[in-house]
Amino acid sequence: MSDQSTLISQILKYINNKDLNIGDKLPSTLDLSKLFNVTPSKIRTALISLSSLGIIDIRPRAGSYLKALDSDVVSKMFSIFLTQGIDRNQSSVLNAYDFKTMIDTEIFQRACQYRSDDDLIKMKFILDKQKKEITSHENFILVDEEFHSFVATVSRNPLFSMMLELLQAMIRSDRMENDSLDLSTRNEIFKDHEKLFNAIKLQNKDSVIEVAKKHGDRRKLQLIKNL
Repeated sequence: MSDQSTLISQILKYINNKDLNIGDKLPSTLDLSKLFNVTPSKIRTALISLSSLGIIDIRPRAGSYLKALDSDVVSKMFSIFLTQGIDRNQSSVLNAYDFKTMIDTEIFQRACQYRSDDDLIKMKFILDKQKKEITSHENFILVDEEFHSFVATVSRNPLFSMMLELLQAMIRSDRMENDSLDLSTRNEIFKDHEKLFNAIKLQNKDSVIEVAKKHGDRRKLQLIKNL
């Protein structure tokens, strides 16, 4: 992580911690440089980056102001926060898996409520494709992500889809390099997906919660043993 990316993340955390509202003015470049103990030049560069992301509005001789945040900007902010936390050690990866399990559980519950017959057909199509790829480590993971991503769309909340996409990107390298994700484990994962599909089809939220937790805890337990 570069110093500039770290500074951008620090400014975003400042905005969040101060509960700034749309249209609120940020501290001056000089005040921010003192706050973060960096040069005014570095602050200006960070503010320009935030402006290009659509997060702030820089007004000549007037200062920087927080802009209205649409879903795309929220995704970018969330991405920066997550990226700031990535150091590829087991603890940070475990945190990502833990958060993903919470998000997945909520997504699957909402899918129980909102799924349509067409959604079920699409989910079954993805499951059939994953079964065909079960002997291929890499392809299996990619279809696994496709399954989770589609169920997120069934939740009818675009923020869940954005968060899940970013979390999957965080843990993708760990999953691709995970030697313990052997054929037996992939079969267990696929069986979990079948159970989740059936629970969603029957709109059985209790079953979804039980299976989703077991599904998410599998890799977390491996990481905890290695800490």
